[in-house]
Amino acid sequence: MTREDPATPVSTAPRPNKVEPVSGVKLALIVCPMYFGVFLGALDGTVVTALLSHIASDLHELSRVSWIATGYLVACAAFQPLYGKISDIFGRKEVLIFCNVMFAIGCLICGVSYNLEWLVAGRVVSGIGGGGIMSLSTIAVSDLVPLRLRGIFQGFGNISFGMGAGVGGVVGGILTDKYGWRFVFTIQVPFICLSIFLLSVFFKPGKRSTARSRAPSEEDPLLTDNTTEEPKEETRREKFRRIDVLGACTLVSTLLVLMFAIATAGDQFAWSSPVIIGLLVLSFLLACAFVYVELYIAKEPVIAIELFSNRTITASSFTNLFGTMAVYSILFYAPIFYASVFGMTPTAVGERLGGNFFGVAFGSFSSGILMAKTGKYYTLGCLSGILLILGSAIIVSITPESPVFLQYVSLFLTGTGYSGMLTVTLLALISAAHHDYQAITTSIQYAFRGIGSTLGVSIASSIFRNVLKTQLYENVHGEKADAIIKKVLDSVDAIRQIPIEYQPAVIASYNVASKVVLSTALAMGVLSVICSALMREHKLHSTIERD
Repeated sequence: MTREDPATPVSTAPRPNKVEPVSGVKLALIVCPMYFGVFLGALDGTVVTALLSHIASDLHELSRVSWIATGYLVACAAFQPLYGKISDIFGRKEVLIFCNVMFAIGCLICGVSYNLEWLVAGRVVSGIGGGGIMSLSTIAVSDLVPLRLRGIFQGFGNISFGMGAGVGGVVGGILTDKYGWRFVFTIQVPFICLSIFLLSVFFKPGKRSTARSRAPSEEDPLLTDNTTEEPKEETRREKFRRIDVLGACTLVSTLLVLMFAIATAGDQFAWSSPVIIGLLVLSFLLACAFVYVELYIAKEPVIAIELFSNRTITASSFTNLFGTMAVYSILFYAPIFYASVFGMTPTAVGERLGGNFFGVAFGSFSSGILMAKTGKYYTLGCLSGILLILGSAIIVSITPESPVFLQYVSLFLTGTGYSGMLTVTLLALISAAHHDYQAITTSIQYAFRGIGSTLGVSIASSIFRNVLKTQLYENVHGEKADAIIKKVLDSVDAIRQIPIEYQPAVIASYNVASKVVLSTALAMGVLSVICSALMREHKLHSTIERD
């Protein structure tokens, strides 16, 4: 169904005086420093995808290499939902600068690490900062421009993200070949410091909502005390008291337990083992505790659970979840597929990932313009999902004998579809709820994106390891079989170092494992389109107040 549905909840409180949108040079000076941070965060993400096989070989940790990505993504997923509310309390600028500082510290730790544990720790710290940079740039821009034009600005944000993603893969591969993978992390620190300087000088946040807590209104349980008066000045202690600590802790615990269960299942423990079953049950109980805390205990919940009674918000959220699972599985395992089966160098892999950038740029900009002109998003959302499916299907079908241009076209299509989907679902979420819940609904999108990226990489890693191990024991035989299997399980580079008579069997095993992971990503893409079809059309207003 695509009929227009009134935004939920609808406030009966008097509206503040008309807010004039910021425009021209002033707006550019505000937006550019934020999107520069987004660029750096995206660059850091794709740098890792291009380096995974090299890092795994250097540290001899192929079986656990996914934790380099998972550590970052778990931190993003756990902390991104908090930043909407925290920035309402402490201010957009202050929290953005904090996130940049954390991001820089994390990169520095990664650059000096010499074992997997320290490298993962650095990625966790980077994730705490990087997640905030991504979500707060979106929230802050929503304070400044009307919803009808929001898609265009989200397009610019996605282009910044896509540009960083595209450059990250290419630059990461080149720098690794010349200077080693550690240099790729340390070289980012001075650029992050530049981002902090630009934010300090130029960033001037827009007017934020004064919504504080739930009101006891039976007609509208989500209606907050939306006063037109300026909030009184609070002490730092009073601000900290407003943070939903219990909700944040239960959310983080839920994700950590779930990710550990998925990452270790089938490797250290069997799926049917009491340990894995116990962890999954514990994760479910913690999730129930989180929902209870947000519904009945938290005065200012980090995620307003009641919002999910709105069909568009729920459908948009799960569109983000499944779409992100699909894309991150592809971005992290297509490089391993190309390196192992096609024998590509990190530089060549980075060049293929560059196709994703052009897709993100095209999908973001075109979808933003179309929504600004038509005021509609439903059909565009479905078409974006279909492009994502098409790109995924091409990657699944590629072989070394396929035309080379398909290696670029496939990632171009996935980038186009995913970026269009992100822009559409953001506007769908914001338009489906009252203006005062703008930051919260944006946090919901990033929460589901964060969970999707974490689940996508963890599930893909578990599937890849299990299938690869099974295939190797079925295909590799002989006196040296056990030693060779152990070696190629820990290092992609080892494939070209083992005796040549064993290489075809090992490459065939990697091919099957990669194709199973990429086929799973395709299935996730199909689920994202189904969820997208369940959204409803809402009005995209031309004023900040949505008059």
